[in-house]
Amino acid sequence: MPTQDALDRVDGDARRLKPILRESLQKLATQAGLNSYEIPRNLLVETEPFTQENGLLSGARKPLRPALTKRYGERLEALYTELSDRTAEELRTLRQASADQPVPATVLRAAQALLGQEEGVVEPGTRFLELGGDSLTALSFAQLMKEIFHVDTPVDVIINPANSLQQVADHNERVLASEHRRPTADSVHGPDATRLDAAELRLDAFLDARTIEQAERPAGPLSEARTVLLTGANGYLGRFLCLEWLERTAERGGTLVCVVRGSSAEAARARLDAAFDRGDRNSWNATASPLASTFTWSPATSGNRASGSTRRPGSTWPTPWT
Repeated sequence: MPTQDALDRVDGDARRLKPILRESLQKLATQAGLNSYEIPRNLLVETEPFTQENGLLSGARKPLRPALTKRYGERLEALYTELSDRTAEELRTLRQASADQPVPATVLRAAQALLGQEEGVVEPGTRFLELGGDSLTALSFAQLMKEIFHVDTPVDVIINPANSLQQVADHNERVLASEHRRPTADSVHGPDATRLDAAELRLDAFLDARTIEQAERPAGPLSEARTVLLTGANGYLGRFLCLEWLERTAERGGTLVCVVRGSSAEAARARLDAAFDRGDRNSWNATASPLASTFTWSPATSGNRASGSTRRPGSTWPTPWT
């Protein structure tokens, strides 16, 4: 039920009011920490208040369900049918004609259709979860990307909190442009495989022949590791490991590589810094400040991750491992 002020803003046109109400609902849901499936995909806008006079409220001023069902039941069913039909038609069109369309525009249309969003709501900077998506709908979205572009779009790329739909499109474009695609269950076991055979997990399923031929026998373990790869450095336990390994690698002029998700190298570094705002800021400043000028970050090519390296001042920069 919109307020009079809201109606005045759209000159009484309830159709123009719907996207504004949906945006407001999305903000409130985010503030309340609601799950994506708890957010309505569409709504009816009623400008007439519920009153006892029109039979929608009881004598105790509570909504009368039978009266509400009688008044709005058919409209709600029609809304569900319209949403379902529109989604099916749009997805059919995408599967048939979108392979030749620009990737970013197709990704936006696919998200709009799959999540039942109105035109103009879905933008490149919008995140999939903000539109009401979840891990299950992300799986459907990944399958749709596969049907349209014939590429694999991992679910974690779609629902990564650091990724917008533009990053999803960028991922697809990189895969399409790459001569060497990452191995997938389909490429290793065959499309639509229902039985996975361990014997199919061979080196040539993951590495090209040239790499296998040039591979040398690995050297034995070092007595002291000089290069350490740390995942989850911005997690609850990972932050303590990060501090410890910073100290240990610095003692021997080594390198600590932290793999952190982010839309850019700067965003990934900011996420790592933010992890130490939970009570460890003093320890982080004491340990990391002397090495602050020795951090370097380079974007990784998979999943929009970034890696950071630390070293002692004055030493030679290693090539960042991503």
